[in-house]
Amino acid sequence: MVPRLIVFAAIVGAACAAGFVTANSPAATQANRCGLASYKSLHGHASMTYIESANGVIPGTPHNVAVSFNRQASDVAVHLKKLKANPRLPGYYVYVGGSNGGSFAVDDANTGDGEGMMKANGPSVPTIAGLGGHAGPCRYQLSVSFRIRAKPSGPASSGYPTMVGITFTTPQSKKLSGSTIVPGAYDCDITYGTAGCAGFSGSWTTKFEMLKRCGATSAGQCQSPEDTDFGDATISWSLSPG
Repeated sequence: MVPRLIVFAAIVGAACAAGFVTANSPAATQANRCGLASYKSLHGHASMTYIESANGVIPGTPHNVAVSFNRQASDVAVHLKKLKANPRLPGYYVYVGGSNGGSFAVDDANTGDGEGMMKANGPSVPTIAGLGGHAGPCRYQLSVSFRIRAKPSGPASSGYPTMVGITFTTPQSKKLSGSTIVPGAYDCDITYGTAGCAGFSGSWTTKFEMLKRCGATSAGQCQSPEDTDFGDATISWSLSPG
């Protein structure tokens, strides 16, 4: 499935799960009252800051290990085009497109189990973005991805993904701009939930997630991802029609 269709399927699924209003609801007849449902395209910028660390033990050894993430994106361009309305989902609207450019800086570190760094500072590479909602309550959620190729150094960086990224999803909103704090998540996309999230990828993501959930580099008494505190990310976005 190509990224465009993945985004479409995710947004429609999220809109239904989030209770944006069902297709049989009277609110589904109010599509012409919501400007968000009538724009042909949306353009703007997005920014994000995610700084968080995790630490724990290496079972069977006296050593501790720590992973820290420092990822900051600013002024990344977002361009979206509205998809043709689906007659089976009256009232729903979906935009798909991409994000790129701006500035995306990465300064990740792995200590205790060898030393390693993942560093990058430059424009975000082109990646996907999407927006979806329902015209009845005139609410939407926006999902934007940032990606950059990091430069690894140190023995602890060997063999780990160097394409580093963050994907954030906004909480439900009626305005085309906003700034808020959302929880970090191991797996975040537009189907995550109505409160929004910021998901991390690349670098030492698997080790970071394991340390957060289990306090160790291997599974033991571990929390579920839903019960784990992955810290918070600050996000902001601003879109305009046209």
